[in-house]
Amino acid sequence: MLREIFVTLTELLYAAPALAIASALAWGILSMILSPCHLVSIPLIVGYVEKQSKCDGASPVALSTVFAVGMIVAVALTALVTGLLGRLIGDIGSFGYIVLSLAVVYAGLSIIGWVPLPVSGSNAGKHAGRVSRSKWGGFLLGLLFGAALGPCTFAFMAPVLGLILAISSERLLLAVGLGLAFAAGHGGVVVLAGSQTGRIEKLAGWSAGSRSAAVIKRVSGILVVAGGIYLLLKALRIV
Repeated sequence: MLREIFVTLTELLYAAPALAIASALAWGILSMILSPCHLVSIPLIVGYVEKQSKCDGASPVALSTVFAVGMIVAVALTALVTGLLGRLIGDIGSFGYIVLSLAVVYAGLSIIGWVPLPVSGSNAGKHAGRVSRSKWGGFLLGLLFGAALGPCTFAFMAPVLGLILAISSERLLLAVGLGLAFAAGHGGVVVLAGSQTGRIEKLAGWSAGSRSAAVIKRVSGILVVAGGIYLLLKALRIV
């Protein structure tokens, strides 16, 4: 079933521009919801949004968006740098994965509450400054995750990226549109998940100190830590 979907989406990339854009958008969405390693980012952003919106009053949509933008920027930079170095696009090397996996573990521990979250302004400055630092924190976490999970992204992005490289010299506008469509689909899943945190809390009757909220935050943090450990083991070639 999935194979047929992938084949169809690949064929649509070479159809009319509107269909090609829609296909690139679909590839971006699938790169999140069908990738086990990318699903780790969902509990991370939900946990981060829940924590920062309670502490700083920052908008869940804004926090989710800057996280998604950070991921997309990291993917683009990783592709550019590794391409210029003549390496397989997205391959940052074993040392790079070790560093990033440790950062992911730290982010998970911060969601649980065992370590402070970097660039979090929940304990200092005026309200506007705290919100601004929260957004920067979300952006930096997005950068880390985008770089760490680059290979998962490029596995789904390969058909779109191949077409972009092939037509960029002659059909630049379409090439840019394909890239933006993929980015919108990829980041849109993150924004949707993070922006619904408040609604889910209301439906479940959570409060900042409720048992349910604490359990969800801890589970989210544990999932993120597990994802970071998996990345570390993979970098060390243990799994």
